Amino acid sequence: MPQKQNSIKSSLFFGHVIVMAALAVMVIVWGTNYSFGVFFTPILKEFGWTRAVTTGAFGLAMLLEGFGGMFMGRLNDRFGARWVVTICGMCMGGGLLLMSRISQVWQLYLYYGVLIGIGLSGSYVPLASTVTRWFEKQMGLMVGIIAAGMGLGTMIMTPIANQLIQTHGWRSSYIIVGAGVIICISGLAQLLRNPAPGELPTSQRRAKSEAFADRRVESDAMKIALKTGQLWLLCAICFLWGGLSVIVFVHIAPHAIDLGFSSAQAASVLSVIGGVVFGAKIMMGIITDRVGSKRTFLIGLGAMSIGFFWLLFCRELWALYLFAIMYAFGYAGGSVVMPTIVVEIFGLGAHGGIFGIVNFSACCGVAVGPMVVGWLFDQSGDYQLAFRLMVAFSFLSLLMTCGIRAGSQH
Repeated sequence: MPQKQNSIKSSLFFGHVIVMAALAVMVIVWGTNYSFGVFFTPILKEFGWTRAVTTGAFGLAMLLEGFGGMFMGRLNDRFGARWVVTICGMCMGGGLLLMSRISQVWQLYLYYGVLIGIGLSGSYVPLASTVTRWFEKQMGLMVGIIAAGMGLGTMIMTPIANQLIQTHGWRSSYIIVGAGVIICISGLAQLLRNPAPGELPTSQRRAKSEAFADRRVESDAMKIALKTGQLWLLCAICFLWGGLSVIVFVHIAPHAIDLGFSSAQAASVLSVIGGVVFGAKIMMGIITDRVGSKRTFLIGLGAMSIGFFWLLFCRELWALYLFAIMYAFGYAGGSVVMPTIVVEIFGLGAHGGIFGIVNFSACCGVAVGPMVVGWLFDQSGDYQLAFRLMVAFSFLSLLMTCGIRAGSQH
């Protein structure tokens, strides 16, 4: 009988519930955010704003996601993810509801850039940091699963958003999506928490308890990290990776439409990216557990570099799909590696705070990249110059990653 009870207890390990809840939050939050590319064209048509101005709101949201993520990571270290995710879900849902009422540029920046940006900041950083506290041997896989929510969300939300816009218009669509975000995120957040003493598998308890036994560990780990060149090299790499990654989510659909494809075909390119990213992140998580974060990052950045070079010559829909597959592995690699490489270099003592800094660097790139590409398009009338620069910067990030020394400060 005791053996049977122990078996049941093992099969009900709550860490797996945490992963599933975190995955669902990521699907909703990031699928909604990356559907911005579908809302992009009807907003441009109604108001006549430039692409640089319109994408600037998306860039501001991503910048605040990263900046807020530093604070959300520290709050998660101290209080757990439940209330962090709940409050941020309310902010994001409120911003989406208010998007249905915009008529001026400042409203676009306030509702999408600020409110939705704050909402995004309470997603990946606290969720990934929480999951790393529940797992040790399968940390890469579990982080890969929740990070896959971005791709799965894109695959699900992009066609839904496109259909809602075609049926109800973009304003009513924002109301529907905003209400759904508030209800779903608020409910899922109640499942999130850090592990209680004795709740982890025996093999993990000693290592995890050492990380959380004393608040001084958090403070010392943060001070050491801020003084190391490895942290700032990692931040620079993630800045480039972030800018290169999200440019595609914002501009690939308008680029496909400019090539002569329908809005549904353009949205299908995003759906392919989302579908491949979902599987690629899980695959990259498994690879991370086997070969380490640095090698996984190099694999992903190599695939992204080749994909951007291929994009220069894409004129057919099948070619865009092939680009989507190559790009997806590069995007997936960075998403999975960021939280795990922080553990490998700096440990778990201040993981939420350090990961927040690294994520903020990526989000600075995310904020700058789409806006710069939009400006280049406005100046030149096409994306060719922007795509050439993306090829150059992707190869630069690949070379910089060779200088990372995982485990150097742990």
